[in-house]
Amino acid sequence: MRKRAEVDPFYVDRSDLDEQDRPWVQHKQSRGVLKDYSLKHKVSIEYDMNDDSIKGRIFKLKIDDYEVVLSYEEFLRIGRFI
Repeated sequence: MRKRAEVDPFYVDRSDLDEQDRPWVQHKQSRGVLKDYSLKHKVSIEYDMNDDSIKGRIFKLKIDDYEVVLSYEEFLRIGRFI
């Protein structure tokens, strides 16, 4: 049997690009790691910490040992212009 790359010249194998968990696993988590493209910092996000943070859509952003608490609504409002 021939490989798909031999049959379709535009085929690109993307199986090695999958860096994330399955969507169901991501749905059950309450934190995640973000990629820092400067490769100098460790960045993570934490959400669903308690009932008030769920109701207010509040999350915690950690960069190395510095952490801030942000509103997701405000983050999206500013993110529209990126």
